[in-house]
Amino acid sequence: MLKIVFALFACSLFMAHADDVVVNVTGRIAASPCNVDAGTTNQTVDLGQAVATDFKQAGAGSKWHDFDLKLSGCPATTTYAAALFMGQPDSTSTTKFANLGTSTGLALDIENRNHDTSYGPNDRFTVPVNDSDHKATFPLSARMYSTSGTVTGGSFSSVVQVVFVYN
Repeated sequence: MLKIVFALFACSLFMAHADDVVVNVTGRIAASPCNVDAGTTNQTVDLGQAVATDFKQAGAGSKWHDFDLKLSGCPATTTYAAALFMGQPDSTSTTKFANLGTSTGLALDIENRNHDTSYGPNDRFTVPVNDSDHKATFPLSARMYSTSGTVTGGSFSSVVQVVFVYN
């Protein structure tokens, strides 16, 4: 009998006592995102052909080629859209995108249409959403850019991923 009483006493020492706990769970429902226009999805910007001797010094560039990233159908409450550029940075000019082709000494330079702001890996370009038609356009230009002044012939290719953020 003493063993049973001792066992009950020992068990009561290890019993947990719980207090009531309230867990509040909250969330937010965001408006629908804008639609990425069909011409923007998987877009190819053809930079054409350039001659290696046109890039005699670091910073020299090929002809600019304009292109747009377009959004439509943005919710009425969306006032701004941002494009976040991602991709492999060039090993010499880390603010430019790497050339994945066979030519050397070149990188991809992306700027706004005024050519006064450059966008490289992890940069963001923000534009207003038109409040009457609920569209946003990112006017951009691209070119081949000499990173060293010594360029060899070959192919030029670069991949830039764009993530859109809405506000």
